[in-house]
Amino acid sequence: MSQFIQDTELLDALKKLGFDKEVLYVRPRTDPFGMPMITTQYGHTIEQVERWLWEKHGIAMTVGRYILNAEHHFSLDVHSPTGLIHDSIFNDDSYPDPFSARLEGIRQAVKYLEQKGAHNEQG
Repeated sequence: MSQFIQDTELLDALKKLGFDKEVLYVRPRTDPFGMPMITTQYGHTIEQVERWLWEKHGIAMTVGRYILNAEHHFSLDVHSPTGLIHDSIFNDDSYPDPFSARLEGIRQAVKYLEQKGAHNEQG
């Protein structure tokens, strides 16, 4: 199942960077009376944004899983074509689930692209 991005600030930043793909998501469910119904919505999925970051900017993310003190944690590396953008282990960050890690990867990629754009405008 696709994870939709709910963070409007992040979606606005992605739009400014040129990301404009939306998908129609159809979700079957039941109404309060037990009758089948379908909910539809438009949105942006984590998968769409990850694919766009890769195809358009060469940015890739790797999520890892490890156990610390008998608890599962997830780590994140974000790479650009020129090197490492974010390393959660180095920054002592961990995430409770892979979706949170992937969403943070998108935030780090957006931050990198915004800084790169600001740098290109100055130079």
